[in-house]
Amino acid sequence: PNSGSAYKVWLIRQAADTTIAADGLHINFSNSNAKTDNFKVVVPPCSNCNPTSLLAGKKFYDANANGLFDDGEVPVEGVQILILAGPTTTIVTTNESGNWSTNVPTGAEYLVIEFLPFTGPDGQPGSYWQQTSPVADANGFQGYVGTVNGDQTNLNFGNICFNPDAEGNPVASASPCPVSDLPPPEPTPTPTPTPCPDCPTTAVMTGKKFYDANRNALFDVGEVPVGGVQIVVVVTTGEGTTVSFVTTDGSGNWNLILPIGAQYIISEYLPDTDPETEPGGYWEQTAPLPNDEGFRGYSGTVGATPPTFNFGNICFHRDSEGNPIASSTPCAARYPPPQPTPTPDNQ
Repeated sequence: PNSGSAYKVWLIRQAADTTIAADGLHINFSNSNAKTDNFKVVVPPCSNCNPTSLLAGKKFYDANANGLFDDGEVPVEGVQILILAGPTTTIVTTNESGNWSTNVPTGAEYLVIEFLPFTGPDGQPGSYWQQTSPVADANGFQGYVGTVNGDQTNLNFGNICFNPDAEGNPVASASPCPVSDLPPPEPTPTPTPTPCPDCPTTAVMTGKKFYDANRNALFDVGEVPVGGVQIVVVVTTGEGTTVSFVTTDGSGNWNLILPIGAQYIISEYLPDTDPETEPGGYWEQTAPLPNDEGFRGYSGTVGATPPTFNFGNICFHRDSEGNPIASSTPCAARYPPPQPTPTPDNQ
């Protein structure tokens, strides 16, 4: 470095009289075989140096059901938004302007979904809400995933609601229905189901975490398991949405019992390496492959015989020049310690 940030670059032609000096550090050459140019190094201001970034969006009534927030479309208050970002798990509620926001760690992988509301006891019997934005991907996932790299304030969710006509056919409402966390009352009593002692009510969701040494996104013979990695499972039933974390064991296996018929989203919480023994090292996910939205995970409905949900990873070390080199064996799996609970200002 120098105070003026100005430097000179030399381009030297390898002529007959161009040689390396005896000290091995200098070059002997004729000026006629060289050209020079001066340049200045300008360091741009840091555009994303904050430890946290803002994730935000708007909940709007998509009256024309086109998946876009158009002029004149009104906000929707009271809808819950779930944010998973690194060690942060947060549920926020849209305000009277339909806005929601939260601060999360910069650089974290994030997943944002909405809890589809009910019309509640105040809604017309048989009415319901339906999500229109963002558009569902190939797996039916309607949300946002990515890496937090500065403020992102356009994570919008659009909805429309339907009321039944005199014949019971759903008709889109021109204005928002009531919003509630409670389902509307049944118009008629629900018949008591016939007991079925032999019918299962739950299923075991299982999977394996493996070291994908050849990075082909497949669990091949000879590839080793990885223990100590956290798997995030978001489950939605008629009673609400829950978020569970399960950790792979020494054989790389994980499992979780879920009710049949529940909706699920499964992703992994990508670990860090050990900063003391593996400085500069990092993990990278290889399996499952990302969908069109970049989401590397699984979503669907819990069946009686669910498939296996595997996750593959590879880790990288740094060589002496700082270049990433894929490791032939797994790195350590570490997670940051939990954030301390802040002390209220009035204490």
